[in-house]
Amino acid sequence: KGVSEQLRAVHSPVIGQHPKLKQFISSLPKIFAGERASEAAQMWYNMGKRVVIYDNSKESEAAKLFLTEYTKELIKFCNRVKRYCDKHELDFSNVYRIPNMIFDQGYKALIGDQYAHAILEPLNPYGEIGGHCIEPNSRLLALSE
Repeated sequence: KGVSEQLRAVHSPVIGQHPKLKQFISSLPKIFAGERASEAAQMWYNMGKRVVIYDNSKESEAAKLFLTEYTKELIKFCNRVKRYCDKHELDFSNVYRIPNMIFDQGYKALIGDQYAHAILEPLNPYGEIGGHCIEPNSRLLALSE
């Protein structure tokens, strides 16, 4: 058993980005997991918030780790395109934004939203990926695979 299970604690991952965590937390559905998840979720629900209840904290923790890993890969890809455009003197919008918007329009109309692309803005394309959770969560995920 994991620590959350041993302590009968509820796991509730934070989904969002600094410095707007308050807005993310108050506007997105909140995940609760574990033996007593319903109790914690009820308090959140009573405040008018949307909740999602998972049966166990292993799933909610894996969800958080993979969500941050996915975000990391999206950032890495966007930054890679930006560096390529800078090196070859290409317009980033023409190489990245516009074709992805066209792709999304076509796929959403013909197939549905499941293949929609996240269209990011480059964040520090020549440096490390920031944030306090992206890299540590990536290392945790790698250790558990």
